[in-house]
Amino acid sequence: MLRRCTHPLICHAQQVRWFNIKPQIDLKHILQRLPEVAKNVAARNIDLDLSPLAALHQQHAAVVNAANDVRQQRNQVAAQMKSKDLSPDDRASLVAQGRELKAELSTLDEERTELWDKLSEIAVQIPNFTDPTAPDEEQVVEIVGDQLEGPHVQGHEALAASLGLADFEAASRVVGSKFVYLRGAAAMLELALQHWAVQQVSKHGFEPIITPDLARSSVVEGCGFAPRGEHTQVYHIEGSDLCLVGTAEIALAGLVSGGVIEQDALPLKMVGLSHCFRTEAGAAGAAERGLYRLHQFTKVEMFVVSEPHKSSDALEEIVEIQRSILQQLGLCFRVLDMPPHELGASASRKFDMEAWMPGRACWGEVSSASNCTDYQARRLGIKMKGPGGNMFAHTLNGTAVAIPRLILSILETHQNPDGSVEVPEVLQPLMGITRIEAPHKK
Repeated sequence: MLRRCTHPLICHAQQVRWFNIKPQIDLKHILQRLPEVAKNVAARNIDLDLSPLAALHQQHAAVVNAANDVRQQRNQVAAQMKSKDLSPDDRASLVAQGRELKAELSTLDEERTELWDKLSEIAVQIPNFTDPTAPDEEQVVEIVGDQLEGPHVQGHEALAASLGLADFEAASRVVGSKFVYLRGAAAMLELALQHWAVQQVSKHGFEPIITPDLARSSVVEGCGFAPRGEHTQVYHIEGSDLCLVGTAEIALAGLVSGGVIEQDALPLKMVGLSHCFRTEAGAAGAAERGLYRLHQFTKVEMFVVSEPHKSSDALEEIVEIQRSILQQLGLCFRVLDMPPHELGASASRKFDMEAWMPGRACWGEVSSASNCTDYQARRLGIKMKGPGGNMFAHTLNGTAVAIPRLILSILETHQNPDGSVEVPEVLQPLMGITRIEAPHKK
């Protein structure tokens, strides 16, 4: 099956065989910095044994050298075979030598491939190098807005029930726990947030894209997510190679995979709208109830392909857009600079934004922004074409709006003592109302 990228800013020298796109990990770089790599793995709290790497690499190098020696001997035999002065016995002897060397080379090539696969199996699990400017512990960069507190404050579940906005019980009957029917004004609020967020991000040069909700497991893995395993957060479709995506980042990365982007076209900025599906394995407790943690939700996601030396600037832009969105929604929030143990496998640097959720009386994550440097690009073949030739680009991602948590934050932040909720001013034109009230009060 042949695949050709149709994006106008991405060129292909030839058609790409999708299933032949394999991770191109810089093993030489990893082996040269093995103590640093091991320290980074430990800081990420990742259980990965790196001890076989050096020995496997030595074995691989020895087999490569042996194969080169055999190949040289074959060339010598082939050169002797061209002589016109060979006797029949000498020619037969050379033919036999050639066969033996061919068989020996085939064995060595199989051994080399097996060793390389073992090396790659370990190397592909190594997380991205942590940015040296990342803090050792979580740091609060800033707090914006004032925390709502008081005796009248209700949690979003109580507000949603009294205002007829969410039906968790029916969803539980139909699908199971951690699903919801959004009704009435909540449904309109979701649609308004989608439309408004895409508009806001598009103003900064991001192309709006509605992405597929499914992706091949190879794309999911290439983005740094584990599609299988005991602790996976990914829904895998049984009997297929497809997964339900947990973020539009996956589909957007897949869109540019296997392609070469012209340097003049960078940064390539996209904003994707998708449903997101996460198993949320292990998530439990009162703080995880309601809209805070769902198996299915809608999210607007920013994705950027950048020149390597400009990815830090791209990360700053994403964070500023996120900050503007939360401010315009009238939320109290804080920006966090995240330490190594809070970074996913793909991220080199990450900022989280947490909104103050009055009904929960705590902060809750509503967005994050990550610079993945060349981690995803190496696994998905995302390259840029520059004056010196092709090289791996950098990729970044950031949440514009994770809708259920923003609905939660809006309900709890903008609630009134009488149980009604003020609609953020920027959403009022799309909602057609200024206040959400109980049905009997309308």
